[in-house]
Amino acid sequence: MASSSLEDHLPTIDFNVLHNFILSTEKIQSHYVAGTTTLYIKIGPQELGKRKIYVRSINDQVNFNRATSAAIQLGFIGELLNWYENNRNWKDGGYFV
Repeated sequence: MASSSLEDHLPTIDFNVLHNFILSTEKIQSHYVAGTTTLYIKIGPQELGKRKIYVRSINDQVNFNRATSAAIQLGFIGELLNWYENNRNWKDGGYFV
């Protein structure tokens, strides 16, 4: 019996779209690129380990779990879910207003 991964059923987001969402929050101090991984450092007095957000793209796509994690940390989850609905025709359950 073949196993099914949850990621087989979840949409991806284009890296450039997610990158623009992240930078538009104005909560990012700087970002660094190493290959297919981008490190974002949030503004704040906390230690560096608590301010890091890693995003790895594969074929210029970021998986759903990584994108929603960044969106929750930076406060743009509503915009991200709207993007999925409008651009990937994906909506799971109801959203709270």
